[in-house]
Amino acid sequence: MVKKGERGREEGEENDDQPELDACGWESGAWKRLANPRGRQEVCLEFAKKGKYKKEKKLNRIYIIERKKGTPIEYVFKVEDKDCKPIKGAIVDIWQCDAHGIYSDFKAENTEKQTWLRGYQVTDENGVCRFKSIFPGWYEGRITHLHAKVHIENKIVLTTNFFFPKDMEDEIYNHNAPLYPKGINPISVSKDIELRVDTSTKRHDTLVMKIEKDANKNLSASYTIAIA
Repeated sequence: MVKKGERGREEGEENDDQPELDACGWESGAWKRLANPRGRQEVCLEFAKKGKYKKEKKLNRIYIIERKKGTPIEYVFKVEDKDCKPIKGAIVDIWQCDAHGIYSDFKAENTEKQTWLRGYQVTDENGVCRFKSIFPGWYEGRITHLHAKVHIENKIVLTTNFFFPKDMEDEIYNHNAPLYPKGINPISVSKDIELRVDTSTKRHDTLVMKIEKDANKNLSASYTIAIA
């Protein structure tokens, strides 16, 4: 069984397990228990140890938007251990592209020394941390995503991407077209340069965040990270 934080199966290797749940029997991206969890199966959520555009920054902040324009969204992460208990003091480090698909602090993007849409937070006694951001745009070759690392006791325990429900993603791009001039992202999971090596969509499906709207139509995206 592959655990979170380890490398996934070898390219082309078949996986005949039953549909996998996250490490504590949670529905992917949800904040509720499954009614009948089939044991506690695990799925590898690991991506490249260095996310494509990651720079090591000491940006301890909730508000990572700076002056960037886009649809506001709050990210809510909960970090748990293998026994489903909250982990206090875990560092969740995130970074994303802007509405045009550009990353800050990267020479190839002509954005060196800029810090927008990057930051980290430390989980509280409930294992929870939050960020205020904008919904990301996209760039050629990738489905819409958010990068993240989790550090526990000065050790990186997870490097991954998070994704969004496609219907909500398309709605955001359509309803806010002036902010997202590239429109709907046409890249499918099977064409994504990171995910196309997978023999199924399990890794993607497990990493889809849960998006909700409150009474004022404010968006939030949540995910429970279970560290095996």
